[in-house]
Amino acid sequence: MQVSVECWSMERSLPSSLAAGGILRCRDDESGLDFVIKVIRSATNGPETEYSTLQYLAEHAPDFPSPKPHGLLKLGAYRLILMSYVPSTTLASMWSTLSHDNKLSIQLQLDQLFTRLRGIKQQGGRLGGVGGEGVNDTHAWVEHTNSETIMTTATEFRDFQFSIKAVCGPEYAAFLKSLLPNPDTDEPSVLTHGDVFLGNIMVDVDPTKPGEYLVTGIIDWEDSGFYPPWFEASKVLYTFTEDDRDDVQDWWRYVPRCIAPASYPIEWAVGRLWDKALGVNA
Repeated sequence: MQVSVECWSMERSLPSSLAAGGILRCRDDESGLDFVIKVIRSATNGPETEYSTLQYLAEHAPDFPSPKPHGLLKLGAYRLILMSYVPSTTLASMWSTLSHDNKLSIQLQLDQLFTRLRGIKQQGGRLGGVGGEGVNDTHAWVEHTNSETIMTTATEFRDFQFSIKAVCGPEYAAFLKSLLPNPDTDEPSVLTHGDVFLGNIMVDVDPTKPGEYLVTGIIDWEDSGFYPPWFEASKVLYTFTEDDRDDVQDWWRYVPRCIAPASYPIEWAVGRLWDKALGVNA
């Protein structure tokens, strides 16, 4: 059997694509084999976190539209995740062509999906990656992870969030932290994606309803795990600024309601001030 390989990252040879990272599609029309290899060069546990979550979803929510895991390979500094191919296009590439009704329909579908995801909870267990990979609160290019310390409470996680060295002084960091509501110590953590945006949502035309679209996949689970309920809402739209003028600037109106910033407005607003203190979106 001869399997064709398509390098989606750029028009490169297979070895150079592996070296640069990207998504490789492996397909054999005769046998029906069709999967992708996600190539990541990472100094963090992001690839392991993604694969653990895909395994967890395959077991606990098999009908959730996430890629199905087929294997994880470690080659030096590289991680290769083998997973099922999702034959769709990103919501980001379609957004400017969608009508208001299309966007409302997609918002409703996403709200149902993320409500289901948040319905998977744990009480008192380790926060972060479902396989014990640790916690992650990365801000754009400012990586902030901890795979060593076992955190089980929202208070511990919040202390971790504000432990990153910022360009501001410690008193300003303490001031921002003081603006946040005290975490509910009895509230269970919820399964969280951690990077919800248009590029990580896959859609396709609804074959039964011309002119309408279906959400067919949620991809890129490197930042996922069990986190406090407010964490997802505090991370969504974190790159949205007053200077945005692109075709997706109205995405904030259609973010799924269960994880919209309006559900945790203080956490979201303080998070953006903390971003600026870290030099992100400054």
